[in-house]
Amino acid sequence: MEMKRIELLAPARDYRSAVAAVDYGADAVYIGGAKFGARQAAGNSTEEIARVAEYAHRYGVRVHATLNTLLWDDELEEAERQARALIDAGVDALIVQDMALRRMNLPVELHASTQMCNRTAEGARFLAEAGFARVILERALSLEEIRAICAATTAEVECFVHGAICVGYSGRCFLSRSLSARSGNRGACSQPCRLTYDLVDESGRTVVKGRHLLSVRDLNLSDRIGELIDAGITSFKIEGRLKDIGYIKNVVSYYRQRIDRALASRPGFCRSSVGESRPDAGRVGVFLRRSPGGSRIVRHAQSCRRTVGAHCAGRSREFYALRAV
Repeated sequence: MEMKRIELLAPARDYRSAVAAVDYGADAVYIGGAKFGARQAAGNSTEEIARVAEYAHRYGVRVHATLNTLLWDDELEEAERQARALIDAGVDALIVQDMALRRMNLPVELHASTQMCNRTAEGARFLAEAGFARVILERALSLEEIRAICAATTAEVECFVHGAICVGYSGRCFLSRSLSARSGNRGACSQPCRLTYDLVDESGRTVVKGRHLLSVRDLNLSDRIGELIDAGITSFKIEGRLKDIGYIKNVVSYYRQRIDRALASRPGFCRSSVGESRPDAGRVGVFLRRSPGGSRIVRHAQSCRRTVGAHCAGRSREFYALRAV
């Protein structure tokens, strides 16, 4: 029986973040190109992404590039040039929002971004029939809704398991554009939902003053990994392409352990990349990633590690990570 591969998908702001994600156990990374990504501030040149692909592919780690904003008609040619350049650089998939990219006959997997507001079985079925290899779910779904979507589509299904959540549906929130010139669907959300607001009733009386009424708590589904695997999820995504490298190391290493624990009790499943990332019992703060073909030791600097999601505080210290060559 063929094993079903389960993927831990980590964010990468740049090359350094991507290397950290790989070293700490990610099976895939997602990273923004120079333009047309949902995080304008996290763009990278094609040359930088080629470096990411070269490093990641040593371990069978996939690289997904984001082109997940809506496009103006006069941007289509440039977007296609960028897409083809990223394919030449070695990316394994493109995450897209604008359906125009589906019509460009790109020789690579296309993943339907969460910015498409993928929250129904009918929508997921349509996207598979339209040629998408993977559907990335809206974050505000119940386990029952996720199970129904997985059963309805032949595409792989990816869901977010950790990180920030928008108060509105992905790709359907127009608050930023309504209050400013910046649009979330153009990669430039001003995040007005993170500001404080007063709640005023119909008589003008202030009920609540100066509170974060629209700011939702971060997602953490680390205790639901097994249930999500059983529901049909094949890729577990960590949000955070604007996060620092300490966040990447902490969260990726934690979810690597949680997913591995879930896989250990499910004989028909395995992780989707090569090698092993694990703590080195002999050296605090050290993670090793091994794969066949020899290895070398590379030195990094890391801020002190605490619990998942905590800010790193304190002085940097040296540690060593083992990588294959």
